[in-house]
Amino acid sequence: MINAKSLLNQKIGPYLLERILGLSPIGATFNAEDTRSGAKVALRYRERHENPELQRRLLAADQQSAAFSHPLRLPVLAFQETSD
Repeated sequence: MINAKSLLNQKIGPYLLERILGLSPIGATFNAEDTRSGAKVALRYRERHENPELQRRLLAADQQSAAFSHPLRLPVLAFQETSD
C-alpha cells in the first residue's frame, strides 16, 4: 500500500495533491488542484506495478472506468502515466 500522506502537497505532473479522499490496496484518491488552470479535481494515484500483465490489466480497467457514464458519477477527464 502506498504512503498517501507522504504525497500530500507534492506535485504529480501538473496536479498539486491537497487532501486524501480515499485509500485502496493499490492506490489513493486525492483532492488536487490543476496548477495550469486552478481547477479543483479528484486525482486517483496508483503506483506502477512491476508485473507487466497486472499493469496491463489495471490500465484496461482504468480505460473501462473512463468510458462509464452515470449522472451520479464524476466523469474521468484524463488519465496518464507519469515518471514523477
